Amino acid sequence: MLEVAIFGCGGHAKVVADIIEVQNQFRIACFVSDKYYFDSFIGYECVVEADFWSMGINRGVVAIGDNWTRYKKVENILSHLPEFKFSTLVHPSATVARGVTVGEGTVVMAKSVVNTSSLIGKHVIINTNSSVDHDCFLDDFSSIGPGTTLGGSCAIGGCSAISLGASLIHKIKVGKNSVIGAGSLVIRDVGDGIVAYGHPCVEIRKRESGESYL
Repeated sequence: MLEVAIFGCGGHAKVVADIIEVQNQFRIACFVSDKYYFDSFIGYECVVEADFWSMGINRGVVAIGDNWTRYKKVENILSHLPEFKFSTLVHPSATVARGVTVGEGTVVMAKSVVNTSSLIGKHVIINTNSSVDHDCFLDDFSSIGPGTTLGGSCAIGGCSAISLGASLIHKIKVGKNSVIGAGSLVIRDVGDGIVAYGHPCVEIRKRESGESYL
């Protein structure tokens, strides 16, 4: 069984570890932290990032919920280990339909549904009990929160986050680096670098790439 490292030591990392355990395709070698040092994390060895590069582990997943931080972490890993492979994780209770493409490093969580002909990019998070209808496109490093619903033919830009319980009607486009607030109903397209929320959803303000939202 292939060994994988999990980058991150937070709540999202715990969920990712659970998927690996129940998926039963990989074995968790360690957690990797860049800020704090723990001897162990949820029963597994935890190492500081500076020590990881020489351990000879060449496969893993970045388990960081914030999209921009996850993007920067992937960049950092590849700068140290250019041949590093990122595992795609799909919880056994999730439904991924025929004709769906799921990119490397993406995590599809429990009870979520991805319907036919959708294209899911690299390092995307499809969170618990969320629904992606047919012909959707989620660009690299985007995320949808627990209980989120995307109608058919929606498109989510890179590093954008659709927060918990939000709903997008069919054919909605959200640009890159944007955030849709929790519980929003999106009936119009949202551009790049926007914070928007409400029922119906409206633009609230601009946001910069890398601005924290979690």
